[in-house]
Amino acid sequence: RVDLAVFKKAKHPIVPIKIIADFYLIDGSGSMGGKWRPWTNAIAYWRPKHSKVYVANTGYIPHKSNLQNIKPAGGTEIHYALWALLDRIPPGKTLLIISDFRSSVPLTPRERERINQKAAERGVKISYIKL
Repeated sequence: RVDLAVFKKAKHPIVPIKIIADFYLIDGSGSMGGKWRPWTNAIAYWRPKHSKVYVANTGYIPHKSNLQNIKPAGGTEIHYALWALLDRIPPGKTLLIISDFRSSVPLTPRERERINQKAAERGVKISYIKL
């Protein structure tokens, strides 16, 4: 779906892309710098009150930081964060991953299968947006 708005002088906010999940995992690496803001805005706009947002980053991000104040930087291995996060997500919940998946340590087919198996065993439905 694409929303277009053409105005002569009036300013009207454009509603961000609708993305709704129970849990969000966002790649906070430097390669996400130019792609970061539209997605964090969409999460801030649509996120249900019960949902949780996690940012994968190799640097330190203080607990309960405001998502709008986090700046993507450094490296990240989104798959490591995903593996750890799967242990925290209750069965039957949804996880949305937003990443460019530019990992310096690519997954082997066996590792990919283990992640899928862990998600299936935990009953977690994983969706992703690859940038």
